[in-house]
Amino acid sequence: MKKLAMTIITLFILFPSALNAQLFLGQYEDEAPLMTWNLLGPASGSITGMGNVRFTNTTDCSAVLTNPALISKLPKLTLTFNSSIQSAELNKYGFINTGLLHSEENSPITIYALDLIGISYNFGSWGIAVSMAELENYSRPTAKYESYYQDNLNRSIEYSQKGNLSNLNLSFSKRFSSWISAGIGINFVKGSLERNWEDKSFMPDITIADYKHHDIDGYYINGGLIFNISQDIMLATIFRSPYTRKADSKSHLRNFTPAGNTDISIEISHKSSFKQPLVLGAGLNYRISNPISFALDISFFNWENYKVDYFGEELKRDFKNTVIINAGIKYMSSLKIFNRLLKIPGWAGFSYDPQPMKKPSSKYHYITTGLGIRGKHFFLDLGFMYGFETGSGNNLKTKKTTMTLGFRF
Repeated sequence: MKKLAMTIITLFILFPSALNAQLFLGQYEDEAPLMTWNLLGPASGSITGMGNVRFTNTTDCSAVLTNPALISKLPKLTLTFNSSIQSAELNKYGFINTGLLHSEENSPITIYALDLIGISYNFGSWGIAVSMAELENYSRPTAKYESYYQDNLNRSIEYSQKGNLSNLNLSFSKRFSSWISAGIGINFVKGSLERNWEDKSFMPDITIADYKHHDIDGYYINGGLIFNISQDIMLATIFRSPYTRKADSKSHLRNFTPAGNTDISIEISHKSSFKQPLVLGAGLNYRISNPISFALDISFFNWENYKVDYFGEELKRDFKNTVIINAGIKYMSSLKIFNRLLKIPGWAGFSYDPQPMKKPSSKYHYITTGLGIRGKHFFLDLGFMYGFETGSGNNLKTKKTTMTLGFRF
């Protein structure tokens, strides 16, 4: 029994190092947000439907998260409420398909969120906006394995992870002339990430558990310019400053063996950090004719400088810079109901979204569409997105539906 206890203790102490070697996943590292690494905040229905184009495309307050200069394009007062349903497939994450647990099929997860509430106000040549949003979600499909011996439960392994990152944004815009406006935003982020793993054997009775929790906070600046070249052409440039998300991290490892009178707990508290990349972008909006317009965004994410300090240890993240392309088209029609004229915009678009890890060379491709309705003082937009991934060999898919309700005065 003494030998067995010493073997268990040795494996328990060495276990975290073995897991770190397994966890170099790229697509779904523990801190990776669902769907894609390249995120700039929640997209409204019109943005989702138009290929995620957002640097020159705005009907609501979600614009401030990427280009606060667009506040000047909104009505005097705008209220925005945004919600979404997103689903994603995962293959390698946590301990699933990385050596400990194996799944023959991709694991699906669906997330429901009220992901943005915002208000903007224009007075004279100035504009101001305040919004609260969910920037990222870290949830994973819960995985559970059970084995039986003679109809009795012999062993169970369970893995779970959850978390999100929220944003409080305060933005200002200034219209310098009829052809140029500028904007800047101050963003405070706060969130958490929690991971729990438990391996329990019943014959003999041994429980090994690994629990980690991170309380995350940080701040960054974003800004942009818009240039009204003519009535039909608008150009834009945007940036998001690099910044570091700091985390108060706690780890609790436990080995509990009642038969051997063994209960070993190792608790660690440490500062972790996640260095985020600089983001630069440029956009074009071109009105082809009175009802039809085309928009294009190109974004650069400086992922080569991404770094993770995890409980005092720098984890390997072999990342490359990425360039994302979003394009979409809008068609504006109208409908008269009960002597009220309603505008009916329709959108379609696509997005090319390469992921930052060098291996595998993974890319997401999105096809989008959407429809809206515009009254005198309200609007309702629905956007739909379907995406598929290539490069990893895992045939990952993702879907998203976004609904935006807004009021303007």
